Amino acid sequence: MKFLRQLAAIALLSLLLTGCSGHNSKVSEQLVQKALTLKLQTTQQQLGQQFYRNPSEFAEVSVRKVLIDKQTLLAISGLPTYRVEGTYDVTLRLPQGK
Repeated sequence: MKFLRQLAAIALLSLLLTGCSGHNSKVSEQLVQKALTLKLQTTQQQLGQQFYRNPSEFAEVSVRKVLIDKQTLLAISGLPTYRVEGTYDVTLRLPQGK
């Protein structure tokens, strides 16, 4: 089940990143924010399954203030890919009393 969630997250992230490979040669900060949020939520769920009894006890993840400092266009398996460097703020809201 974990594998299927990870596979779905990777597929969604790939679709999001492939969508920006058209005429636009820059990755938007909004797209990076979505990708970071997705990755952190997936990681948090994996950790939460090991430490908490039910899914409602997982921490909530919020990514804000994404600032891209540098983008490098790369090709992976012949597909355009970006290496993005920058900063962002992340907030984890943990379950109360934990």
